[in-house]
Amino acid sequence: MTRIYELLGRLIWISTRPITSRIMRGSTRSYVLLECGTQVLLVKNWIGSGKWRLPGGGVNSDETPAEGAARELYEELSIEIDPDVLTLKTKYSYRARHIHIFSYQLTAKPEFSRFKPELTSARWCTLTEVELDGTFGMLHS
Repeated sequence: MTRIYELLGRLIWISTRPITSRIMRGSTRSYVLLECGTQVLLVKNWIGSGKWRLPGGGVNSDETPAEGAARELYEELSIEIDPDVLTLKTKYSYRARHIHIFSYQLTAKPEFSRFKPELTSARWCTLTEVELDGTFGMLHS
């Protein structure tokens, strides 16, 4: 069922990409490099490129990038983190979007029994297993 969900999401992403690219132009996006020991958490959205990426997404107009990152973590994974404890690792512009990458060190891996509707899966991996490709905080292996 997850595979069908991902394929449907990919078709929606491909067919709406020209429109969403214009809508997202100038937007601010925040992602979190969530670490536990030597591993980082990657997630996969049901709508999108199908690549593994860092948890995160769009920042609302009334939020700071850190507040947006903390809200996205809660919305996607039910992980509550105070925005003030997030460490800004880097920020850059990519395709007219303003990208902020934060990091946070967990002391224990949370259990994920069920994902919010926008995610299909999550996995822990080492940094040597993935390569940052500079695209919206997305990662691929």
